[in-house]
Amino acid sequence: MGKLYRQGDVLIEEVAQLPTDAVGQDSPTKIILAQSEITGHSHVIASSDAQAFQAQGMIYIEILSHTELQHEEHAPVKIAPGYYRVRRQREYLPEGPRVVGD
Repeated sequence: MGKLYRQGDVLIEEVAQLPTDAVGQDSPTKIILAQSEITGHSHVIASSDAQAFQAQGMIYIEILSHTELQHEEHAPVKIAPGYYRVRRQREYLPEGPRVVGD
């Protein structure tokens, strides 16, 4: 198993390589991995040494040098160089999805 990094509802999972059908995304200095619908805050990698890709409906990233995942409400997470798949984690509530703003 590879490295795992977590910040809030974002899980970054190391993979051996990018999928063969990965398509690079235009993100020269800032990669937004997830954005809160409620607060507008984002999970962001702000580095020119990172590249985002799309494949099979998922986000993949390549990190070329140590960098940080940043978010306004969480401590920064240091990420080592490598290839990663980004997953959004969802909160499970047995009574059903949480409704905000009622």
